[in-house]
Amino acid sequence: MDKETKTGLWVVLLILLTSIVIGLGVFMFELSSGVGKIFTEIDLGPLLEIDNPKSGNAGNADYYETINNESTYVVSTYPEPTIEFIYHTTERGNLDVLRAAEVGSFIYFGEYEQDNDEATGKEAIEWLVLDKQDDKMLVISRYGLDRQPFHTEYEEITWEACSLRGWLNSSFYETAFIPEEKSLILTSEVSADAKPLHGTDGGNNTMDQVFLLSIDEADRFFEDDVARTCVGTPYCNALWTNEGGIHVTCCWWLRSPGLYSYDAALVKRDGYVLDLGDLVGNIFAVRPALWIKLSQ
Repeated sequence: MDKETKTGLWVVLLILLTSIVIGLGVFMFELSSGVGKIFTEIDLGPLLEIDNPKSGNAGNADYYETINNESTYVVSTYPEPTIEFIYHTTERGNLDVLRAAEVGSFIYFGEYEQDNDEATGKEAIEWLVLDKQDDKMLVISRYGLDRQPFHTEYEEITWEACSLRGWLNSSFYETAFIPEEKSLILTSEVSADAKPLHGTDGGNNTMDQVFLLSIDEADRFFEDDVARTCVGTPYCNALWTNEGGIHVTCCWWLRSPGLYSYDAALVKRDGYVLDLGDLVGNIFAVRPALWIKLSQ
């Protein structure tokens, strides 16, 4: 190849390279102009993103919010939910009323302080019917009735030995139900979730009149997260002492262990089942569950 031919090839390559560079430059300019036009047509406004919510006790209304990329600690006050209470029912333990209830409906059974006004006496407890089998039905309180730790000490514990189980089957049971109702509450074998998701020791099965749902039951008996959301009664909410106020919905305990033996599972305010759990000594809402027999 002679010198003139080599020179010609170099000129052609230089022209091609120059064309490519110019083409890329034009493409990038048009792309950036188009993107800029898109964003100029969108009203971004002040961005509000709630992130990194504080963990811990239920009802905590404090959180961090990010506005225009600046993180600020905020204390918010949430409105007290409105609940229509029934006082002093005259059909306590009426089997005809109980038998007529269908899954997904509500019944009144037992009484407990709920409106946070002792002068009015105790209010009828409203229960959601979760399941019916032959001559019995499973119910859970519609509202969070109380706030308790899963256990009074921050230590490794199972449902079998926790203080909340003791409270439900003694103080709550004796306070909420009259003899006619107690005769309809079955003593049921409650599974200990021997093989929970994380392999945490669930302890032994128990025999209880009143209990908490397990992770499996919370998933099985509720259609979705929305159905699992729970509101606390005024009495329940009054047990939360945070001056910043409370959330409309509350976290509530499950009986299953969490990631470690000093954690217990719970349902978050948005209805999500937190199988990792929270420390057993923290205080969350309590939704008692029980089996009611429908025959004498």
